[in-house]
Amino acid sequence: MDNEREALESTALNRSERDALIFRQLEARRTVQRRIVHLKNLPKDREQSLSHDIDQYREIRDRQRDVFDIRNRTRDNSPDRER
Repeated sequence: MDNEREALESTALNRSERDALIFRQLEARRTVQRRIVHLKNLPKDREQSLSHDIDQYREIRDRQRDVFDIRNRTRDNSPDRER
C-alpha cells in the first residue's frame, strides 16, 4: 500500500511541476511576443516622428510657423507635464 501511495504522490508532484513549467514557458512566450510587436512597430513610429519633424522644419523654413511656437507646443504636450 505504501508503494501505491508513493506512486500517486509522485505522479501528482510530477503533474504540478509540469504544469508550473508550462505556465512559466507560456509567460516567457507572451513576453517575447510583446517584445517582437514593439520592435516591429519601432521603425514605423520613428518614421512618423521624423516625418513630423521634417514638416515642422519646412514650415519654419518657409516662414509659415515660428520656431518658438513649436517649442511652446512641444513643452505643453509633453507627457511629464501635468494638466
